[in-house]
Amino acid sequence: MMPGPVSAAQDPPDGQAPLRRPETVLRLERMGSFHQTRLSFMRVLLRRLAREGWQFATVLFDIDARGKGVAIYEARGNGRVYSLVAFGHDLDPAKRTDRVIAEEWDATFALHDGVVSRADIERLSRNVPKQEAGRCTCAELVLARANRSVRLFDHVVATLADGRQPAAQDLDAVGYLMRTTAVYGSGKFGLADREKIATRPEFSGPFAAEMLTVWLIRAFTIDLVEHMAKLKSPKTAIAFDRALCRRLGVGNSTGLGMAPFVVNHPSLFHRWIHARETALARVRSVKHASAEAIATFRDRLARGMRQVAAWRVDDLIQGARIAGLARDLSSLADHIEKLDLAASFGWDRLVRFAAEQLGTEAQEFLLTLLLEPYGDLVDDLAETMGGEEANDLRIDGAATVGSLRNELERFYRHALDTDFERPDAQARFWYVSEEKLEPRLGERASEDGAEREQPLAVARDVSRLHRALRAEAADTSVAAFLSAHPEHRHVVRRVQLTARRPYAEIRDNLISARMRPIDILRCKLSFFGATDFDPRSDRWVRISMFKHAPFPDELHAMAPDDWAIPPLEHSNNALPQMSVQSWTPARGTDQPAGSSLNEIEAQVKKAARGAGLPWGLAEEAGRGGRALAGASPRHLEALADALEALKAGRHSWRFDASGTSLHALDDKPLSALAVAPAVSDRSRGMEAGAMLSIDAPVAAACLLAPTLADISRRSGRRVLVSLAGRQISIGPDIAKAATALEQVPGDTRKQTVAEISLSSEPASDSAAAACDHQGIHIPQGLWQRFGALAALTYVPASEISRLAGAGAGLSDND
Repeated sequence: MMPGPVSAAQDPPDGQAPLRRPETVLRLERMGSFHQTRLSFMRVLLRRLAREGWQFATVLFDIDARGKGVAIYEARGNGRVYSLVAFGHDLDPAKRTDRVIAEEWDATFALHDGVVSRADIERLSRNVPKQEAGRCTCAELVLARANRSVRLFDHVVATLADGRQPAAQDLDAVGYLMRTTAVYGSGKFGLADREKIATRPEFSGPFAAEMLTVWLIRAFTIDLVEHMAKLKSPKTAIAFDRALCRRLGVGNSTGLGMAPFVVNHPSLFHRWIHARETALARVRSVKHASAEAIATFRDRLARGMRQVAAWRVDDLIQGARIAGLARDLSSLADHIEKLDLAASFGWDRLVRFAAEQLGTEAQEFLLTLLLEPYGDLVDDLAETMGGEEANDLRIDGAATVGSLRNELERFYRHALDTDFERPDAQARFWYVSEEKLEPRLGERASEDGAEREQPLAVARDVSRLHRALRAEAADTSVAAFLSAHPEHRHVVRRVQLTARRPYAEIRDNLISARMRPIDILRCKLSFFGATDFDPRSDRWVRISMFKHAPFPDELHAMAPDDWAIPPLEHSNNALPQMSVQSWTPARGTDQPAGSSLNEIEAQVKKAARGAGLPWGLAEEAGRGGRALAGASPRHLEALADALEALKAGRHSWRFDASGTSLHALDDKPLSALAVAPAVSDRSRGMEAGAMLSIDAPVAAACLLAPTLADISRRSGRRVLVSLAGRQISIGPDIAKAATALEQVPGDTRKQTVAEISLSSEPASDSAAAACDHQGIHIPQGLWQRFGALAALTYVPASEISRLAGAGAGLSDND
């Protein structure tokens, strides 16, 4: 039997059916066929908000007839308050564009943590409308912006003002009044880091804060058109019928900026895919489907067929796929009339039928349908889709080259089967444009900048790693291999991670001439819960979010999760408007904006790459910089010094390793930024009693602190460091470790680390408390030093890169 999406077994065991193979699920064609499911983040959020009894209110709506002003929406629950601050703008239509290069928008937004004060509004009014050019603080969780639909927004205002409801077909033709062109979170532009909210139940899932923001933006768009219609014609204007309102979601234009996420977060990506595949396996394992489950499935199939019939796109490739999906769903409907779904493992037999008879789009749509009746069986998997990633990124240096090679050959056959000597196999390169730091895709044969490409060519880099591994003895340790070949560090990390998390890696070539980036975009957007995928080129796509969902004031009066595949009949019941409460502003703090830990990590990683470090070492430097910033920000100056010394050639990042000893290759001091990863790679050996010696001067030894403190934390023992004739005992506290290491007397060339080992003494002092999630205030001159090095990783903008590299050749206004 050819490799397919299901197991070859006739029936699943009485336990759980096997999961589909990663090499089947994670091909780009299939990823580009994913649909929303009940595990998608929008649906998970609304179920939680309804279950926990959250309340919503409009507390300020000060908008004029042209849509200019400010509005505030509050969400209250779990003892917390979140405030969406919405700024409306009177935008010149000539400036309306969805591209990241835009500088003005119809509306801009911030999700504030708590009740906003007048000082907050004043501060936000100076910054939020500028988006990337402004600064938020750690009191804000999300920053967003949106543009009006040219076709629909003014039409709805005029129609309501005239006392008439807009036609349903006109609403359906567009699907939204506004479309977001960016929704930022997780520390971007001074926003709070993810760590601040990760333990809050309402935001424990991925992108939950961003989804809440978009849902409240949807309410704002409806309120805005009703308000503008009333101001336009006070005597004749009417309210927007709620049944019609629900037909509208929030649009979104998404380009290449979203694509690198799933590559840069392999551990998180694995959790998403694994949860989805586990849900399917659980349903396939149901031995006898109940009559209620079968009825729900049949209902959702009928709804889905109607939904697909209304799906319209201009893209020829997607248009053909939709037509095939419609035919396949009709075949599926015919098939289930002949199939006894209540018989033994009926769902599993249906999956096998789809694998043999239907196309990829229909197979993945069937997955969506199969989960619908089984909330009690699969909804708990939503709790597994988030989580901390750092532990998965640590390299096991004690592993052997032979074991690493075996893992590579098992999980990366797609890379080994590709001939990267062929020009079409590496026709593209991913890069960051210096124009607004936008990710783009270049043509290697005709565009400049390939020497600055981002580390997204995973399959090619794995192929290169495989060649290097074949030249090494099988019993060589990974630590020793990486000391000799640090250029492979970033991909060794991926191979080891994928061996533990098999859904972490896309099983395709991301620099092939045939690669369509929108397949990656659609995969990620399906996990958000997006619908109405409308490719505008192979590099950007339009979608709808929360279409048909209840509004905040309806959440407790309607089923919170019966909307993603909308009912065949819509109720015309008009529900009460969201309550409008008097606004009592909180006491203002108006704290100055700092940099988030996420921003610092990203900037340091780029600066390290710009200073000449290979990507793997640059990634380690970024994480080390983040740890230093959170524990001891003053040591960031030593980090900048070290990076500039590397760029100037005063320090070295290459050394020789034999056994448990590191040796300099020349008379230059070794950079601590290269030594620290080598120490981490050997930590397992140290736990077993080995002692690491470094026969070379180590510059800026305080930069070893994050690594040594981490080893102490994980082992529960103190780390002993012999440095310039002194013995230093290091515990889990990074700030104490950095201070102790920097106090060693003598110049850089004399600071030779003789030995590093683990003592038998327990690490009595605990790691310092995590950062209080306030912004880290870095002197402007220091930040500019990092920025100057980071700029060496950007590719200068050109008209070719704007049109081809970003996929912006089409009009992006509707």
